[in-house]
Amino acid sequence: MAAALCVFAAVSAFYVSHPIARAPDAITPSAAVAAAEDSHVTGAVLNGYGFGGYLIFSGVAPFVDGRADMYGDDFLKRYDATTEGVTDDLPKLLDDNRIGWTLFAAKSPTLTLLDHLPG
Repeated sequence: MAAALCVFAAVSAFYVSHPIARAPDAITPSAAVAAAEDSHVTGAVLNGYGFGGYLIFSGVAPFVDGRADMYGDDFLKRYDATTEGVTDDLPKLLDDNRIGWTLFAAKSPTLTLLDHLPG
């Protein structure tokens, strides 16, 4: 029993002094969120669907996330059509929702659309 307690204490001490950190990957935009925080961006975020969970984890209210049933079909259809370039509704979506910053995957079609907007 004492040996098991010593092993548990040693393992616990290791993890307390070396916390588990997730490295950036396709669904963990930690560097982008840190850059947004460091830049003190204001306004809501318009994000890629896959980044919603990480934004919640980081304390940032996402525009959309994996809880699709919460948003409803009409909202998700508009989001998809707008961010995929099916409609030209992106400027209106940005204005209507007071979007101050965006977070999308590097090869997202939304980035191309945003690059062609004034400002």
